[in-house]
Amino acid sequence: MKKKLIIFDLDGVLINSKYNMEVSWNSLNTKYNLGINFKKYFKFIGMPFEEILKKLNINKNYSIYKKHYDFVSKKNIKLIKLYPGVKKTLKILKKKKIKIAIVTSKDFNRTKKILKIKLNSINFDLVNSPVKKFRSKPHPDLILNTISRLNVDPSESLYCGDMNYDLQTAKRAGIMFVLAKYGYSSNLKTNHKIKKFSNILKYT
Repeated sequence: MKKKLIIFDLDGVLINSKYNMEVSWNSLNTKYNLGINFKKYFKFIGMPFEEILKKLNINKNYSIYKKHYDFVSKKNIKLIKLYPGVKKTLKILKKKKIKIAIVTSKDFNRTKKILKIKLNSINFDLVNSPVKKFRSKPHPDLILNTISRLNVDPSESLYCGDMNYDLQTAKRAGIMFVLAKYGYSSNLKTNHKIKKFSNILKYT
């Protein structure tokens, strides 16, 4: 079935922000002497920042650590790059009257700033980031909220992500998952994959 709504993860799908993350984490790690290298942090990418800290057995100072991480991330936003073909393909989807949305674990303020700088010409139908009243990935809350608000049936929707947390989120929401193999985790076992961003057009 051709899809009427395509929901995208942000990091690893629309943008390559890994170097930005590494610089931000290394700064935090050094300043507060956490003793946790970026490789360990990156294992949990796809979850909200506070949840990652909990996974790393960091159980305090969440707001202080997030404030520092966000400051360094915003300061180095130039390190974030769009994947090839993203802007052109999103414009094609809009011309085809396909609804496009973002569901990300990145907080809304940083998401908004990144989109303003990197994708200001794209009018997303909805951008959903973690909020207190909804559980974050791998829970399906934000996906289901997006589908409901855009008035599209789950069978007519898909979620394009690159991590296992994205896959689990789509499964729990009952919608098709498409793996962005060019992203951060290319070895997931899924039925639907794209090798480059423009390949998403085959689902429309």
